[in-house]
Amino acid sequence: DLPKCAQVCREWRRACSHRSLWNNLNLAGAQNAGRCLDCLITQPRCTKLTEINLEFAQGIEDRHIEAITRLELTSLTSLNLNACQNVSDKAIGSLLEGVSGPFLRKLHLYWNLRVNDQTLEQIGRRCSQLTDLNLSGCKRISNQGLMSLAQGVPKLLSLNITSCYQVRDAGVVAV
Repeated sequence: DLPKCAQVCREWRRACSHRSLWNNLNLAGAQNAGRCLDCLITQPRCTKLTEINLEFAQGIEDRHIEAITRLELTSLTSLNLNACQNVSDKAIGSLLEGVSGPFLRKLHLYWNLRVNDQTLEQIGRRCSQLTDLNLSGCKRISNQGLMSLAQGVPKLLSLNITSCYQVRDAGVVAV
C-alpha cells in the first residue's frame, strides 16, 4: 500500500518514505508474496526492517531469503517463516549467519519440513538473544538438535515443538 500511496503527490511520497513506516514487512498469507518481495527488497528503506512476517505467504523461495540476507538487516528482531515450505534449511542458515542472527529475538519456522538438526545448531550458534522459537511441525528435528540449540540460547522463554515426533524427553530436558 505504501508504494501506491507514494504515487499520489510529492508530499505523500515524502510521508510514505519516512523510515518509521518501513520497520515492519508483513506479507502474511499473501498470494503472490514472492513477486511483492522481489519489488520491496530493492527499496533502500528496507534496510531498517525490524520485523518480517511471511507466514503462509505464497511463492517465497530460497532466493528471497538470500535477498533478505544481502540487505544486512542489523535491526531485525522478528522473523516469521511459518509454513514457507519452499525455504530450505540452507537459506535459513545463511540468513542467520548474516548480520541478522545476533539480534533476532523471535523466530518462527512452523511446519517447515526442511528444518533439521543442523538448522537448530546454527540457531544455537548465531541467535544468542532469541527468546521465542516456534518449531512446531518441523519433523526432521531430534533430541540432538535441541541439545545443540539449548547451549546457545540462554534467554529462550518460549519454545513450541508440537508435532516434532523425533523429539523425546532427553531433548526437552536439555532445553
